[in-house]
Amino acid sequence: MKVRSGSRIAFLVLALLVAVVSANADVRCAFHGVPHYNKGLRLQKSGDLEGAITEYRTSISQCPLFWRPVYNLGTVLQAQGDLKDAIAQYRTVTNEWPNIWQAHLALGNILNNTGEYEAAIVEYRAVIKRRKKDPETHYHLGRALLIIGDVEGAIVEFRTAIRLQPNYPEAQYAIAEALKYRGGS
Repeated sequence: MKVRSGSRIAFLVLALLVAVVSANADVRCAFHGVPHYNKGLRLQKSGDLEGAITEYRTSISQCPLFWRPVYNLGTVLQAQGDLKDAIAQYRTVTNEWPNIWQAHLALGNILNNTGEYEAAIVEYRAVIKRRKKDPETHYHLGRALLIIGDVEGAIVEFRTAIRLQPNYPEAQYAIAEALKYRGGS
C-alpha cells in the first residue's frame, strides 16, 4: 500500500513540477517574447525590415514555443529577397507546428516561384487538407500540376477553384489554357 501511495505522491510532484516549468515558460514569453514580436510587427508595417528581423529573432530566442515570430521572420526575409533563409523559417514552422496552414501556403508559393514544383505541390496539398475551400490554393496547386505535366490534375484543381470562387479570372484563364493543351473540354 505504501508503494502505491508513494507512487501517487511522486506522480503529483512531477505533475506540479511540469506545471510550474510550463507556467514560467509562458510568463517568460508574455514578458519577453511577445513584446519583441509586437515591436517586430510595428517595424515590419513601417517598412523597417532590418529592425523587424532583429525583433523577431529576439522574440524567437525568448519564446521558442511561439510560431508567429518564426513565420513573420520568413515573410520579412522573403520580402528582402533572402529566399533561402525564408524557406528555412517556413520549414521550421511547418515541421514544428504542422497545422499552421499559412506557413504551408507561403512555403508552397516560394517553392513554386523558385521552380521546386514537386515540393510546392506537397505544401499546397497540406493546405488543402486543412482548408478544403480555399480557391487560391487550389489555383496554385493547379498551376504547379500543369507545369509538371499533370494536365488532368490541374484541370480538377482549376475547376475546384472556380466552383469555390466563380469570379476568379486567373483560374478561368488557366483552365481554358489547360483544356486547350489537353485538346478538349
